[in-house]
Amino acid sequence: MSLECIVFRSEKRLGAYVYVRDAAALEKLPTALRQALGELCESLRFVLTPERKLAQVEAAVVIANIDKLGYHLQFPRNDALDEQAAAAIRHSLL
Repeated sequence: MSLECIVFRSEKRLGAYVYVRDAAALEKLPTALRQALGELCESLRFVLTPERKLAQVEAAVVIANIDKLGYHLQFPRNDALDEQAAAAIRHSLL
């Protein structure tokens, strides 16, 4: 399975990115997440396949998150503050 993927970067949180199928998916992000990320700017468009190598996570995980949630959220590695924010946001989605 492959999908056209758009990556948006957060202007508010350095190193935070949101992967989506299309820009319209940004409107469906949870309010708390939109507020935490601030303005999002398009950074990249590419075709994502399960075999593609990504820097921080397996491509299959990104695809699964986009299929299930409508987006995949990426924070910088080892950023405790952002991991706490991500955990709070994930918890609010349950």
